[in-house]
Amino acid sequence: MADSTINSAGSTFTSLGVGSGLDLEGLLSKLVAVERAPITAMQKQVSSYNTKISSLGTLSSTVSALQSAAKALKPDILLPSALHKFASNSGSVANEEIASVVVGPGAKMGSFELAVQQLASAQKSVSNAIASGATFSGKFTISFPNDTDNTRKIEIDLEAGSSLEALATRINQKNGGVTAAVIKVSDTDSRLVLTGQEGEKNAFKMDGSGLSGGSITFNAQHHSEAKDAKFSLDGISITSSSNTITGVLKDVTLTLKKPTATGEKTSLDIKEEHAEKLKSSLTEFVDAFNNAVAMIQNLGAYDPETKVAAPLQGNRVLRETQGMLSSLIFSFNPLEEDAMRLADLGISIAKENGRLELDSTKLAAAIASDPEAIARFVGEVGTKFDKELEKVVGLEGSIKNNTESLRANITNLDKRQEVLEQRLVAIEARYRKQFSALDTLMAKMSRTSSYLAQQIASLPKASAST
Repeated sequence: MADSTINSAGSTFTSLGVGSGLDLEGLLSKLVAVERAPITAMQKQVSSYNTKISSLGTLSSTVSALQSAAKALKPDILLPSALHKFASNSGSVANEEIASVVVGPGAKMGSFELAVQQLASAQKSVSNAIASGATFSGKFTISFPNDTDNTRKIEIDLEAGSSLEALATRINQKNGGVTAAVIKVSDTDSRLVLTGQEGEKNAFKMDGSGLSGGSITFNAQHHSEAKDAKFSLDGISITSSSNTITGVLKDVTLTLKKPTATGEKTSLDIKEEHAEKLKSSLTEFVDAFNNAVAMIQNLGAYDPETKVAAPLQGNRVLRETQGMLSSLIFSFNPLEEDAMRLADLGISIAKENGRLELDSTKLAAAIASDPEAIARFVGEVGTKFDKELEKVVGLEGSIKNNTESLRANITNLDKRQEVLEQRLVAIEARYRKQFSALDTLMAKMSRTSSYLAQQIASLPKASAST
């Protein structure tokens, strides 16, 4: 704010230059702007550093994606061979009406003859007619005589006046392997239906002798027994308490659907395939490599027409990363004739932009020729890339170190700006005080000049000589 200046008449000048008529306020602004020039330069430098930090983050994200793709190529030390990394198992049943199959990564290749003699079934028991509105009290027990767990039992204690629906609810609340439902046949006839789980060990017996107020008996004609599944693989007889069978073949889940006709068999095939996963993993790696190369080129570009440089043009980390990628690729194209090269996998380097191109047909032929050798070589590529890229994007990598250095520079510049801002306040106050004094002096001189002019004008004029 401009200092006020008081003239001899007692009026106040609210802005510099009012008393003198000079543009002192404008002059002061220009002087302050000159003094602010170092601060403005620092602000531009801070903005430049922030842009570089953001660009380094973009570079880190792109290179990290390449590192992830490289890790997907590395061999797993827990697997017996490099090829197992890319194993993709599949299973099929020739007659899908008989059974279906799901295989896991640990399944072993093989072909089996499957015959199904009997499906597993669950026991279902239906009570005789029970008068609608009947009530019960006392104990109702369900036991499992075929189960080796002698403690397995469902015991229900009914309070006096409990309905048939209350008994069904209490059975279901036990979650003991038997579910209960009430069917209302007519206004005077209800039935209790008990359903167990598949397998002979889940066969159950009901005991309602402990009930009073009414009796519950079960009709043998409306009774289906619990049975085990019976089937054979290559003539070996196997039983199962469930139609969903696990553990017979490693990492294979077989679901039985229908018995085969007498003497009939169907084939169960487990296959192990590597080509598709090898191809997809290499494709992802090539795409990630090309994305990294393109991003490096964009971040380090310079447009000679507009004379505009990209944020990381000339940046040391960017140059080193670009050189590292080029060196890594060429390291897998040795001059030795008997050494495997990326070209053997159908991977070539485009001369115009340094990006990779993948020939799917050549890759498929290489995998079919010697899948184990291809898997080992691919694992070497992944291992080497992962190790070298860690130097760029790791916790101690060059991107992190460069970013921290830029942030330290920003912190230092912020502190220097704060000092200069405080100094600028003092400088502006000093200039304003000096200009205010000048304004007052010039105003006084102007008034003195006006006074003298008035005095001179009032002097008697000399008479003209005759």
